[in-house]
Amino acid sequence: MTSSVVLYILLVLGGLLFLVALFMFGQAVWETVVAVFRIFFATIGAVLRFFGSSLLALGWYITGVLLLAAIGGGVIGYTYWFKAGGFDLAGVRPPVCTELLDRKGNVLDYLCPFEGVRVWRPLESISTNLRMLVVMLEDDKFYEHGGLDIDEIWNSLETDLEKHKIARGGSTITQQLAKNLFLSKEKSLLRKASEVPIAMRLEREFTKDQILELYLNTIEWGPGIFGIEAASRLYFDHEASALKEEEAWLLALMIPNPKELCLWSQPRAKRSILHRARHLATRLYQEHRMSKAESEQAYATFEAFIENWSTTKPLALRGGRKYPARWGNEHTFSVAEVVSVRRGAAGLLKRFRQAPVRLNIDRELQEKLEALQPAIHAHDLSDMLAVMEGSEIRGMIPVTKSKLAAEVKPIAEAQGFTTQVFPARNIPPGALWP
Repeated sequence: MTSSVVLYILLVLGGLLFLVALFMFGQAVWETVVAVFRIFFATIGAVLRFFGSSLLALGWYITGVLLLAAIGGGVIGYTYWFKAGGFDLAGVRPPVCTELLDRKGNVLDYLCPFEGVRVWRPLESISTNLRMLVVMLEDDKFYEHGGLDIDEIWNSLETDLEKHKIARGGSTITQQLAKNLFLSKEKSLLRKASEVPIAMRLEREFTKDQILELYLNTIEWGPGIFGIEAASRLYFDHEASALKEEEAWLLALMIPNPKELCLWSQPRAKRSILHRARHLATRLYQEHRMSKAESEQAYATFEAFIENWSTTKPLALRGGRKYPARWGNEHTFSVAEVVSVRRGAAGLLKRFRQAPVRLNIDRELQEKLEALQPAIHAHDLSDMLAVMEGSEIRGMIPVTKSKLAAEVKPIAEAQGFTTQVFPARNIPPGALWP
């Protein structure tokens, strides 16, 4: 016999017994039942009155706390479930640029859906030394916590209360990623509070290595420079997998304030960078990552590197650098502008995605042509003087001066090429890309 059948039988017997008692004793049984219910409701009323009087005695303080708790719970719930939306690795990635390659696979330019440059790289293609330094400086408990470092948050609150403003970050790498992916950059308690539930979601959905990959490819490393690959290419002319120790030091030290700590745009930041580097060297020694002699040598190497590197800012945006990227307020002609104009004119807005696109252009020839007329704005792109090999374009430059054709012709003829003028919007796609 099952427990449900037994319970059913007991309920039926209890009902029968109650009816028998009510028939035999009548008024006495009914009065007893009413008395029990009265006692029950009186007890409930006394409890409610006790808590109500206690709440009134505490006054508006408890009301404020309850309201804040309700509002906080609502914000956390909204942020956790709705603000972040669906979580998948491809879905949360920020937009990246399409690399435009020449016919030999060299980087010519970037076609970007935003102001700046970002090229995605998987974690294993990023210098292990850089990864170690970033975790060490930004969140040394990254692989231990669940998205929040309670001790660091408490220390930050104490500092902020002392200074009466948000002066100390205290955010983990996961919280910083939450801010960069979903929130604004304003310094406010609301934004800081919103980081918490999103960071918890990120930790639940992704592994630590996936979070670190997203972080290193998302954060800013200077004006319009997003992600480690773009930073490594612009600053050092090579990929993020080949970062030297002193280069990794510089990039890791720039993270807290990349625009103010960029020596190309802020030469006065050198003192601050070296001060931070001195602390880093000391910490590497104290944490037994280096011997005292090794840490001192590492700092000396970094100091010498900074003295030389800070003077190498390119005068032009591209200027023949191996890995071109837009920089500062100067604006020079770029292949990406022509490709973008041609693509839009032909209705090929979905022609290029994130995968690199190989063009028919030869980078060395293109750089020679750009040296003839480096400064041109996008709105001046009307007619393009193209150097042709058969039906394919090997190089091109805007026709802005009548003498330009005469200057380009001997360069083209020296390599057995011909020249031709195209309206920028009417360049045959097959001439520009295969």
